[in-house]
Amino acid sequence: SFNFPQGLALDSNNNLLYIVDSNNQRIRVINLNNGIISSLNNLTLFNTSIDVSSSFQFQQIVLDSLGNLFVSTSIFSPTNPNQIFQIILN
Repeated sequence: SFNFPQGLALDSNNNLLYIVDSNNQRIRVINLNNGIISSLNNLTLFNTSIDVSSSFQFQQIVLDSLGNLFVSTSIFSPTNPNQIFQIILN
């Protein structure tokens, strides 16, 4: 179940709704055609070597006009404060 959902982004075809599920450290996807909810797993972040793990708390999400997905995060580390990452969608 969702635990403190925060950000929403809708794809350009109005088929997929991306939801930041902050307290579960997940990005959920609802297929609006069939109602199936899934999670983006094994995330690949563009141009970074940071491991996506439970230390991330996703906050907001946006899709640009090219379909690129970006998330803002809180990383519980004094050396890595809030950041914005592009997620590679396979």
